[in-house]
Amino acid sequence: MAEGTAEDLQLIEKGDRPAKTYSTEEGFELPESPDPEDGGPTGAEPFGSKEILSTQKVHGDIALAEAYEKAIDEVGFGKYQIALYFAIGFGLMADGAEIFIVGFIIPSAERDLCLNDREKGWLGGIVFVGMLLGALIWGVLSDKHGRRKCLLTALSVNALFAIISAFVKNYGFFLFCRLACGVGIGGSIPITFAYYSEFVAKSSRGANVTWLLFLWTCGGVYVSLIGWGIIPRTEISFTLSPEFTVHSWRIFVLLGSLPCLVAIAMLFCMEESPRYLLEVGRHDEAMEILKKVYKINHGGRDDFSVTEIRVPTRPQEFADIDKDDSAVKRFFVKLAFKIRQGWVNFTELLEPPFVGITSILLVCWFCTSFGYYGLTLWFPEYIKRLETLQYLTAIETTENCSVSDMTYVGRLENRHYINCNFTDVAFAQVAMNHVTFDNCLFRDTAFQDVTTMQTYFVSSTLVDCVFNYTDFYDFKFRQCTLENTRFYNLEDKCRIDFSLDYNPHTVYFESFISSLCGLPGCIVTALVIDRIGATSIYATFTIMCGVGAFFIWWVDTEISAVALSCIIQFMSLCNWSAIDVASTLLYPTSKRATAFGLLSAFSRVGGVLGNVSFGNFLHVSRAIPVLLAAAVFAVGGFLSLKLPDTRKTIMV
Repeated sequence: MAEGTAEDLQLIEKGDRPAKTYSTEEGFELPESPDPEDGGPTGAEPFGSKEILSTQKVHGDIALAEAYEKAIDEVGFGKYQIALYFAIGFGLMADGAEIFIVGFIIPSAERDLCLNDREKGWLGGIVFVGMLLGALIWGVLSDKHGRRKCLLTALSVNALFAIISAFVKNYGFFLFCRLACGVGIGGSIPITFAYYSEFVAKSSRGANVTWLLFLWTCGGVYVSLIGWGIIPRTEISFTLSPEFTVHSWRIFVLLGSLPCLVAIAMLFCMEESPRYLLEVGRHDEAMEILKKVYKINHGGRDDFSVTEIRVPTRPQEFADIDKDDSAVKRFFVKLAFKIRQGWVNFTELLEPPFVGITSILLVCWFCTSFGYYGLTLWFPEYIKRLETLQYLTAIETTENCSVSDMTYVGRLENRHYINCNFTDVAFAQVAMNHVTFDNCLFRDTAFQDVTTMQTYFVSSTLVDCVFNYTDFYDFKFRQCTLENTRFYNLEDKCRIDFSLDYNPHTVYFESFISSLCGLPGCIVTALVIDRIGATSIYATFTIMCGVGAFFIWWVDTEISAVALSCIIQFMSLCNWSAIDVASTLLYPTSKRATAFGLLSAFSRVGGVLGNVSFGNFLHVSRAIPVLLAAAVFAVGGFLSLKLPDTRKTIMV
């Protein structure tokens, strides 16, 4: 009973039990098999011409979609969908968190891992590379091997390497771990939207899928909040060995993996998508899941009226395996076969009838990602730039002073000493940041347990001085004279001079506020998307983002930058929510995750280019980010008007 022909396709019921009758739309008929006398297929062509097969397949897919829509509508929305929402929603939270994690830890991790500017750039971009690969890989796999299994595997890869990366001391291995994290979490976007949409009814599908973006945004809020609360607090640390201390940024990385671990635990209690199971011919499993979900949603009732959903016969392909082949050869033959199947499924997205929609969506995803991630980088960097200018203009200058018999402890920051004499002075357990000793004289001075950033001796003389457990390397002495000055236990871990000329608490807090403003955007979209349609919402808010970019001209304070960042964040989450819904509903089940993976991967390219473009022009002119953002948002917004209305779409 699990299989039938396209002509049989319908929801059927047992005639000997009272049950609701579902059928396809009135007046819908599948094409009859042509008679051989009328030019139809002969016995040598049992399945008919390609044109007839294609027509039958389309009609069969539509009938299956309509039957499934009616079945899932009877299943209803209840406890199961709520549990599934949080299970896969935490996976999306992990994706939202992953984007911010590396950016937040770089100012702290650069010292532990001894990162130069080039290495920091690679670390910032490697996650996007991993996400790009992951989106392509997991999207194709989930259309062939199931939503739940692939999502569990992808999230497990992310969680494993996220935890490992928190304890890695080597830059190369840390870079590899973050790449693997990106590959793992790259599967969350294409799989979760397909997975969840197949469990909810058409009447509220747009709103329910949009609510997933609410938890994606919560991922950014979560990681900003713990970053603000943990990373700047250097006292939050513990020692595993004399050579290795787990600093606050490593604890932050561990906590950043928590949403992923929660998602994995919850997914073990979830079921495979019944729509996917029907697509691959596993009818009995699909029916059992539909009955189970109905029972959960209706307080244990066992009166689900649908007893069977017949699926059309699909042409089957088999790997060419000889029974005498070795196990190794069989494995590689099967692997090559599966890769070919995935590649065919992928390339069909770029052929009729999908090429038109795919082309438009690729441009829309690219434009949205380019503008969103470009502005997301521009605002924090601009705020940091304002703080740096304020920091450097607030430098405290001391001239022609004499200091003797004194001990400095704690922090010494943003100071400039000119023509000063230090005699019998001790600097003990001092953290120096942006301190310059210019033309100064030091006699019998001890530097004990001193760490420095941007601290230099310039044209100074040091006589009978001692440096013990410090990081005063040769390049920190510029045109200086050292007489009988000794260095002991010089820190030899990293000889790169770092800079911290902004308040990290402020940066993390402002990122938290900006992320928080995206939540209302998800709520607004969820409330109206099934009335207005995803296409209209996307076009409206994308064009509004382009218009909003022009207000960058008037951004000249931290408050104005944060305010405009919050507005852009709100509008961006509206258009992200809409384009995700449209992309979920405009492809058939057999290609839904593959298509979403392709779109997600292409958006990562846009995100990287947006980061690079906006970052390079940050110090050049405001005109460039304004025109870039306005142009890309306008292209995406106006082009999206050619997309179909998603309110009329069924789950084909």
